Amino acid sequence: MVAATRRPGRGALILATGAGLLIALTAIVFAWQWPFAPQRPSIAVLPFGEISGTAGQDYFTEGLTNDLITDLSKISGLLVIARDSAFAFKDKSMNVRQIAEQLNVRYVLEGSVRRAGDAVRINVQLIDATTGRNVWAERYDRDYTDIFALQNEVIERIVSALAVRLSESERTQIARLPTRNLEAYDFYTRAEQKVYSIDYRSLEEALSLYEKATRLDPEFADAHTGYARAIVDVLGFDYQPLMLSAVARQRAYEAAGRGLELNPQSPRAYAVLGILQMFDGEIDEAIASVKKAVALDPNGAEAELNLAIVLTYAGQNPEALAAMERVLELDPKPRAQVYDYYGLVLYMNHRYEEAIRAVRTVRPEEPSDLGLETLAMANARLGRMAEAHKAAEAILERSPSQSLATLRVLYSHHRRQEDLDHRLDALRSAKLPEWSYDFRGRPEDRLDAPAIRALAIDKTWIGHQYDGVSFFMELGANGDFALRAHNNIIVGKFTLEDDFLCTRSSSVLLGRKFCSPVYRNPGGSAKTNDEYVFPDGGSVWYFSAAP
Repeated sequence: MVAATRRPGRGALILATGAGLLIALTAIVFAWQWPFAPQRPSIAVLPFGEISGTAGQDYFTEGLTNDLITDLSKISGLLVIARDSAFAFKDKSMNVRQIAEQLNVRYVLEGSVRRAGDAVRINVQLIDATTGRNVWAERYDRDYTDIFALQNEVIERIVSALAVRLSESERTQIARLPTRNLEAYDFYTRAEQKVYSIDYRSLEEALSLYEKATRLDPEFADAHTGYARAIVDVLGFDYQPLMLSAVARQRAYEAAGRGLELNPQSPRAYAVLGILQMFDGEIDEAIASVKKAVALDPNGAEAELNLAIVLTYAGQNPEALAAMERVLELDPKPRAQVYDYYGLVLYMNHRYEEAIRAVRTVRPEEPSDLGLETLAMANARLGRMAEAHKAAEAILERSPSQSLATLRVLYSHHRRQEDLDHRLDALRSAKLPEWSYDFRGRPEDRLDAPAIRALAIDKTWIGHQYDGVSFFMELGANGDFALRAHNNIIVGKFTLEDDFLCTRSSSVLLGRKFCSPVYRNPGGSAKTNDEYVFPDGGSVWYFSAAP
């Protein structure tokens, strides 16, 4: 689950989140096997074809494919290619041998689905790509109510054909019935289709569908953990209109906890908990959670990716790189966000040239926000200042208010200060400004603690932002504040710490505290309500104070 990559002008998780250099995976056939293939039987489940001829049935077919991948990935005796890489070949006119070479696997499972009302026909075949021959092929004609039993039969046939031994725990997990409510399962499969398209509208729809599934079946563990994972993306992309950060964090914890209560062996729930714990600064607990997710899902690229992310923020950079390389083994054709994360991990390991190549591999013309940061940082470290400045300018073009002060807060879950400094110092060299809109206050105009106290306690600030939009902010004697601007209201707490005014609101910056100096504005006046200046994480506020 990925945390995800930050959108312009909004607080990102790491990462947030989704990068890396595409490993060239070519294989040559010698003696009936791929010479570079793993020792364990390796398999890719290709997206099943939808041949019903009925519009709107693709979600069911994708769901069936995804369920098979999910169950197979829990088997430690197999190497199973991740969903994203398998689905990269959807609707591609390539033969099985070519696909197997690109994914570095020996076996390929493919099939087709026809659904008419409650009748389901599935044709499936397991192919040995080294010979092109079927290991087995079968046609299943079943009622929709038997869909879970059908999936188990297919899994059993694969396991038997490949002579793989299952542990008792693996057998129990695969045989586990996800829900008895097929309408809830229908909503769940629709949500799973939406959640992989990381955008505002798709996440909104996915959350709604997961909620419908859990209302129909409150004991549907997978729907609860799917909901939790989607909320982590809401946090990662800072989609505040969908859900405020504090609300999202609480709901994600609750949903993941409920998922574990119903299924204590849920890898997705542990992966979600790991990311949430990381954001809360509970790094040791986060590592334990994501390692548990990996143990429960030994072929889970998503769990392994979350491990790499947590290890990066834990300061265990070589271990994070090893985890990322494992991700690319399981998911050799992943979503572009994975390469973004890989680029960051390479940068944190001081492998700057590789980090640049990683980012440029998938998005050479338009890198993501995290990709631009990596380009700015890596080029700065290599002394290529023109390229570093160009990347920083691109960041500011997308998000004019971006600043080192903001990123210092957003990335504050780095356990080691040296790792945070490794990022921010390079971005500073690339000319990313210290404060929003490159505000630079003069030292002689900066207020000290008593002056800030007199200006803040039980006062009302009236003025305008950097862009001229008016605002009105009440600061209570008890430390509460309420700010009105853009027809929005932001409420929170403020404190006075040394010579800084610090604010915290669940609505912004992941609910984290942001501290800023306050300055006199030499050109301001009470008449124009701009005697003072307060730069923060998203704007610069010009104001005068009234009782």
